[in-house]
Order: sequence, then C-alpha cells, then structure tokens
Amino acid sequence: MKRSMAQKPEKPAHGAGAEKRRQRWLNLFVLVACYVVLTLGMLLATSPERYNLAVGDIAPQTITATKDVVDEVTTEMRRERAVDAVLPSYKEDETAFERVVERFDAIMAEFEAVRAFGEGLRLGTVPTASGAEYTFTGTFAPEDLSHAKSLCMMMSLTDWQITILMKQSSGDLVSVRKNTVNSIKKQMESTIREGQLEAAIASIQRDLQENISSDLCFNVAIPAVRVCLVPNMIIDQEATELNRAAARHEVDPSIYKSGQNIVVAGERVTSAQLAVLESLGLLEGNRLDVMMMAGVIMLGLLAILALTFHAVQFEAAAMARLKNVLMLAVIFAVTMLLSVLAAGIHPHLAPVSMVALLVGCLISPSLALTANMLALILVGVLINSSSTTFTQQMLSMIVAGSLSAPLGVYMLRGKQQRAMILLAGLSMALFNLFAMIAIGLLTNNALQTILSNAVWSAGGYVLAAVLCMGMQPLLEWLFNLVTPYKLLELANPNQPLLRRLLVETPGTYHHSILVANLAEAAAEAIGADPLLTRIGAYYHDIGKLKRPQYFKENQMAGNPHDRTDPRVSAAIIAEHVTDGILIARQNRLPEVVIDFIAEHHGDTLIAYFLHKMRSMEGGEKAQTEDFRYAGPKPRTAETAILMLADTVEAAVRAGGDQAPEDIEEHIRQLVKEKIDSGQLNDSPLRFADVQKIIHAFTLVLTGIYHKRIEYPKLGQAAALPPVRQEKMKIAEPVTPARMEPEGESDASGDHD
Repeated sequence: MKRSMAQKPEKPAHGAGAEKRRQRWLNLFVLVACYVVLTLGMLLATSPERYNLAVGDIAPQTITATKDVVDEVTTEMRRERAVDAVLPSYKEDETAFERVVERFDAIMAEFEAVRAFGEGLRLGTVPTASGAEYTFTGTFAPEDLSHAKSLCMMMSLTDWQITILMKQSSGDLVSVRKNTVNSIKKQMESTIREGQLEAAIASIQRDLQENISSDLCFNVAIPAVRVCLVPNMIIDQEATELNRAAARHEVDPSIYKSGQNIVVAGERVTSAQLAVLESLGLLEGNRLDVMMMAGVIMLGLLAILALTFHAVQFEAAAMARLKNVLMLAVIFAVTMLLSVLAAGIHPHLAPVSMVALLVGCLISPSLALTANMLALILVGVLINSSSTTFTQQMLSMIVAGSLSAPLGVYMLRGKQQRAMILLAGLSMALFNLFAMIAIGLLTNNALQTILSNAVWSAGGYVLAAVLCMGMQPLLEWLFNLVTPYKLLELANPNQPLLRRLLVETPGTYHHSILVANLAEAAAEAIGADPLLTRIGAYYHDIGKLKRPQYFKENQMAGNPHDRTDPRVSAAIIAEHVTDGILIARQNRLPEVVIDFIAEHHGDTLIAYFLHKMRSMEGGEKAQTEDFRYAGPKPRTAETAILMLADTVEAAVRAGGDQAPEDIEEHIRQLVKEKIDSGQLNDSPLRFADVQKIIHAFTLVLTGIYHKRIEYPKLGQAAALPPVRQEKMKIAEPVTPARMEPEGESDASGDHD
C-alpha cells in the first residue's frame, strides 16, 4: 500500500534481507551455470566432424565448408602470377650515352696503343719485349703478346684478339670507332631498357657486320661494346613495387562459401584443399577453431545478458523466484535439443516457438517475446553445422519467427484452456507460412523451394504447439507452478484438500466459499487476478484441519477455549497459519497460493484472548507480542484483498441484522482499522483501489444478507397479520455466532 495511505512501513528484518541476498546469489549462480551449459552445448553442436587425410589421399566422402573460408594456397598462387605479370616501370638516364661513348673511347685508345705496338714490331721501329731484334714473319712472340695485353687495362683480351689488333692499320680502328659509336647512338636513341642489353648488343652487331670486317666486329668492336654499353632506361624500383602491390591487392581471395564442396568423394586431395580443411579445423589433430569458439562464447554471453537486462527491467518480480530462472533454463535447453533433432529431418522443422509459447504461458508474455528472439538466434547457430544456406536460413527463421511470436503470445494471454495452446500454435503456423513465402520471394527465385520451406516451417510451429501441450503439465508439476490451468484444477471441489475441508470443517469450508466470492469480486473491480484470488481464498484456512474444534464455525457442542489458558488459545489460533503452510507444502500447493495462507492475517493482534488474559488475576502485564499472528503482512494486491474479505465476511456475519447502508459503513470501519494498524503497508493497493474494494464487498454482502419475508407457522396463519416486519436473514446456512463481543473482534475471520 502506498505510504501516503498509512504509516511508514517498517524496515525489513535482518533475516529478510539475508534471505533476499541469498536469493540473488542463487539466481546469479543459476545464470552462470546456464551460460556455461549453453556455451558448452553450442560448442559441441557446432564442432564439425574431423577427417584423417593427407596430400594425395582419396577422399572417402564429399567434404563441404562449414563456414566461409579463404583458400590461402590458391589465393597466393594467383597473386604471385599477378605480380609476375606486372611489367617494370622505367625512368630515363639522360647521361648514359655520354658515359658509354667516353668509356668506349678510352677502350679504343688502349686498342690503338696495342695496334701501334704491333705495327712497330712489324716495321722494326720498336724493340721486342725481350729486347732482341728480329724480322716479322707473321706471328708475334709470346712475350710481345703479353706486353700488348698489359696495355689493355679496361678489359681482358685473348691472344687471338691481341694479335688481330696488332695487325690492324690506324684507319681500321678509326672506322671501327666511327661505325660503333654511330650504332650505339642509334640504339640508345630508340632506348635500351634495363634487362635488354643483350638484345641491344645483337642489334649493334648486325649493324657493324655490314660496315667492318668480321674479325674486327666479333673480336674488337663487340667485346668493347659489351664492356661499356649501359641502358639509358633503368627500372624505377619504387614505382614498380607500387604497381606490383596494386596488382597483388586487386586479386580477390579464392573463397569457399559455407556449404560449398571442398573435396569431392573419390578425388585426390591436393595441398591447397588440405590447407583449407586444416584452416577449418576439419583434420584430426588440428588445433581448436579459436575464432569459432570466441564467437560462440560471446554470443552465449550476449544472449544471457540481454535476457537478464529484460528480466531485471520489466520482470523483476517474476524472475526473483529461483524456480522461474530454472524453468527458463529448462525451456531453452529442451527447445534447443529438440530443434537440433528436428533439424536433422529439415532445418525449418525446428520447433523454436516452444520458447514463446511456454514462457508466455508459465512466466510472462513480455519476457516470452525477448526469449523467443534469442532462441531464434541461438538455434540458428546450432543447426548451422548441417546447413548449406546459413545466412538465408537464419534470416528467414529470425524474421518469420519474430513476426509470428506476438500473435501466439497475445492469443494465450489470460486464456485458461489448454486447447488454446494448440489454437495459438496453428495461428502462428499460418502466419509463419505467409511470412516465409514473403521472405522467400525476396531472397529466392525457385517457387517450389519457397513453398517447401514455408510448409516445413509451418509444420515446425504445429510441432511446437503439440510439444508444449505435453510439456506444460510436466513443468507445472516439476516446478509447482500456478497457471490458469493449474488454478482451475485447484478449484475443482473434488480436490483432496477441499474435500477434507468440506467433510472435516464444514463451517470453515462455507466461510472460505463466501470469502472467495467477496475476494473475486474485489479483484475484478481493481484489475487484480480474480481466479488466483478465489483459489487463495479457498485454501487460506486449511490450517484449521489440524484442530477444527478450536474454531467457532466448526463447534457443534462445547468450546475447548473455556478450559484453556488464553495464551495457549491465542497460540492455537495463530498456529492455524503455520499449520496451513505445512499442509499446503505437503500437498504441493503452489507457493503463490501458500502466500495467501501466510499473509491473510498479517501480524494482526488476537485481541479477544489478550483482553481475556488481562482480565484474569495476574494477567495485567500480558505482552501484546504473545497475542499476534506471525505475519508477514500482505505483499500483493490479491493477498491484501483476501485479508480484507476474510475480516469483512466474518464481522458482517457476526453483526446480526443490518441495513445495506449499515453494511457499507461497517465495511469501511473494518477496512480503516486494517489500514490504521499498518496491515496494508506492504501491499501495492492505492486509495482508489480501496474504494472499489469496499464497493464490491458491499454489493456482494447485501446480496447475501438480503431481506426475506418470515412466513408464519401453519397453525398460526389465521392469527397473524398478512405481512410481518422484514428482517435480515442469511441466504447461506447460519453458523454459530462469534465468541468475541462486537467491537472486540480481532477482525481475523477466525473463531475460537
């Protein structure tokens, strides 16, 4: 209840705070455990089969790529070919011709010295190398040849080349120089590129053969050209490397797309194929696929965080219960397992919508939509290992599933028949069928494939609905859940506890029925859960089964409290709450129903026995804490309504004849007492809600305790007036009056 309505609520006890901290740690532990299990399951499901292959082996089966992968070996070969095909870039050397001519002239000067030495020997004008005089007979002495060689410092000549030079005339060398320089100039004007010297020398040689003798051409001119000729177009290394890098970059990598055959069964495995298989981790002994593992770990973490953020922000109350966290984990695990199995038949048959249907029915509709989206993504990853069109399949699964889920969740909201699950599944299947066709028309041109995938996907939704109908009762039993279906089962009069209540404590049973009528009407008036409130009212007093004779409505003869100490009597009255909790748990009633038992009296004072104790000799100092219910106070709108209904029904019934306006005033006074005593401080009720509750109570009670004509006895009919004065009567069987005097009631609805 809002603080403005009543006094400031008490601070939670240390024990309650410790319990909340323990609950948070348990929830955190469950989330971490779920993340670990989810990640391990995804890693196992996405781990590919490994093969024992080597280069040259015959592939035993066709192996396809599990994801897009680059063929590094083939890509590198193509890049090297592209680099080799790049022609070098050149830049002109403007001083090359001058340097070549200068060097050639220096060589020719040495040749001239050799020629002059030979001519002097032939004419006898120069001494021989040995100093002896002789007459030239057509050959030169070895000593003279050696001396002539020593005159050539810029290049090394053979004896034959030296001999040819020594026999030439001065005009012959002049002709050689002139023709050679002209040929070099002509060649360099048309450019000589680096690396093409041999071609240029061959061209010069062809020119010289036409103008000088072969001996001079091959033994003198061409050797000199070979020594001095340099290219005048040299390679620009920087520009060439840039061009080669550009050519390398322009080569697109060779990629095996996900699902593409790498090795075909019966073919020999090449080194390039083996390298691809190794990079995918498909060979035995390979290292783990670190990138895939990182992706799975990150995806699992993000999924858990996204679900946690939504739960904390929008579903804090629901997810504060450990069983809801565990149940969500079980739903995810079962859905993924069944999806992987169904994907073995067809990928689109995966019953992913089980998450939306089960979470929507058992936990929260809004949480169901977020959980459904995450399930679609995770299942898409899990079934990828056998899929050849992962991107398209995942797109269609996520989009179609996201569009279909809100329809199913909306249809299930507030519905109380299990058949609605099947109807919701069929509606989602039809919606999904059209969604899949629409997506297929956008991504595929094969109409037959589109229709086939759509039909399989719709079948997956029908399968999910059937599985949900089977799983829901199991989950309700396993986690002791309260759902509309479970509540309807608990409302059955043949339920063992209700049967015991009717047979063993008939007064309490009828009191509970009347309280249920009041509470349900009030819950409908303020928008609370009327079905839950009615069921809570049915079972709120089952603790009286243990000692029924101590409660006034069940007493047929005698009152055991007359012979009991007031403190013991108060303890017995208060214990019907703890006894009721124990009986409820022994019979596996849902916790939310047990909350009605625990909270329907709050920590109300058992005033009658306190007064009785204080009126006894020596009892003046009796402590009020010994005469209170243990609590806690109502924490939900439904349990607060039950407290008020329980109080009002008992007090109004004990009040005797009352007019409708008196009933309403009595109800207002009773409600005010609860507010003033702080019993509603922990509930979410508002002032406007309280007014609606009072009005609903008044309507129900004036209908029950309506005026009826009191008919005369048959023998006195003639003596009585036609119509007697109207008097308030009770439509239901009259129960014994309360033991406490009016005004002294503990307003608890319990009778000692």
